[in-house]
Formats: sequence, C-alpha cells, structure tokens
Amino acid sequence: RLDQAVEAGPQTLIDDIDLALETIAEGAADYLLKSDLSGGLLMRVLRYSIERKRIEESLRRTEQELEFKNQVAAGLLGAPEREMAPRVLRAMLKFMQSEEGTFGYIDRDGALVCPATAHTGADGIEVLENSRRFPRGTWTGIWGRALEEKRPLLLNEPAQEMDAEVRRVLAVPLLDRGELVGLFE
Repeated sequence: RLDQAVEAGPQTLIDDIDLALETIAEGAADYLLKSDLSGGLLMRVLRYSIERKRIEESLRRTEQELEFKNQVAAGLLGAPEREMAPRVLRAMLKFMQSEEGTFGYIDRDGALVCPATAHTGADGIEVLENSRRFPRGTWTGIWGRALEEKRPLLLNEPAQEMDAEVRRVLAVPLLDRGELVGLFE
C-alpha cells in the first residue's frame, strides 16, 4: 500500500499516516502495511504482542493480589472484632476461588483461634461463626504442619489425610517479621 500511496501522491501518504495514528490512538499496538510485510517484521510484531499480553496478565494478577491484601488488611485492622473473621474469609475465598476456608489467629497463649469458617454455596459465601481454639500441642494435619514449619503447604490430593472429599488444600501460615500470627486454609 505504501508504494501505491507514494505513486498516488503525498495526500494519500498523509491519509495513510493519519489512519495509522488514528488506529494506534484507538488501542492498536502497531500498524503494518501489507506491502511492507517481511518475515522479520512479522516475527517482531508477534513477539511484541505476546510480551504485551504477558505483561497485561501479570499486571492483572498483581492488581488482584493488591486488592486482596487491602481487603484482608481492612478486615484485620478496620473491622469491629465480630466482623473481622467474616470479612477476611470472604476476601480469601473470592481471591482463592475456593469452596471452603478457615482463618485463624494466634492468641496471647500461643493457641490458634479460628473464629469462623466459610463455604461457597448457591447463595454466595456463607460464614459460620463457630469459634474453636487449638492449643499449640494439638496442631495436626496439613494446617498443623504449615503452622509448625512456618511455611505454606499445598496438597493436590489430601482426601486420604483429611478424611473428606477434598481436591486441593492450601494452608498458609501468616507471619509478621518471622513470628507466627495466624493461618489461612
């Protein structure tokens, strides 16, 4: 098209440049003329497009993680005590796209206190306030290991260990400067 534009005169070339600028202004990443296509140019454009898509996806994930962290922080720091666990659990289940979840914190005596559990049902996320307290010596299973080892554990086939039909479990100890302060499961 560029050859045709040059032969047709300067106005056609200006029109092509205007069209290219308008196309890019509307969100196009690049503008190619059919007459100017080469293998190298096409490969460069494809690589650029793939990298741009990867960066956009990474940015989207980062934004989701930041939103999750802000929701958890608001629940932990800004919610009245009775609303803390439900807010944290809702944020956790939404972010993790999970069906069930537990949140707990370590009390002054070093026990894990789980003020509520939650599960996703037909009506959305249901939070069950069933406060349970687990002294340090009673920590067992996946979450117990995660707490004792102070590291996240992901099991893809935990049904045998949990005595339930669970596909995956992620237990994440919450640490503050290396000190154990809670758990997401």
